[in-house]
Amino acid sequence: SEGTMSNNCNIIVCDIGGGTTDVAVVQCQTKDSPNGQKDLSFNVLCTSPYGNGLGGDRFDSRLVGYLTDKGAKYKSTPKYVLSYLAKVLKGYLSEVASAEIPLINADWDVECANNRKPIKLSCTREKFVNIISPDLQELENILKGVSKEFVEKYPEEYNNESILLPVGGSSRIPRIKEMLLKIFTNATMVDSDDDF
Repeated sequence: SEGTMSNNCNIIVCDIGGGTTDVAVVQCQTKDSPNGQKDLSFNVLCTSPYGNGLGGDRFDSRLVGYLTDKGAKYKSTPKYVLSYLAKVLKGYLSEVASAEIPLINADWDVECANNRKPIKLSCTREKFVNIISPDLQELENILKGVSKEFVEKYPEEYNNESILLPVGGSSRIPRIKEMLLKIFTNATMVDSDDDF
């Protein structure tokens, strides 16, 4: 809302969606209009390269690969089910340090439920971060590129108040939040559900 932002501030939007990561630095300015109200204007200062292919779906695929490489017990599970459950597991690991999901609750796994012990997907946050470490390195490079362009092309604007706005499901991963704050050191992070 206008009440909590200064007249000139930057909004750094980091959208880590399913298929891509999109980062934009947007300058927000308020000016008094002739009718006594405030006019709000936005100007995009810099963005990440388009079509980088780095997103939550890749994190999920790496987790599925890890699980299927881990043991034969996951190999008979349909890949689309593992992909869905990996997405759920990733969501849990954004909130807790370790998570476990039983597989036998699905209709397709009746044979498993009748003939074997329940199979569970389990992972720790630390292990998940290790699994997606190549993607985290790529993400860090993308973020550093945007930050460098911001500092070099817009040094005056860089010194204004900045709000860091992570959006998209994978932006909730704690390691990614830490990375954002480390790279955009002058920004204050807000939750995408917050009023700012």
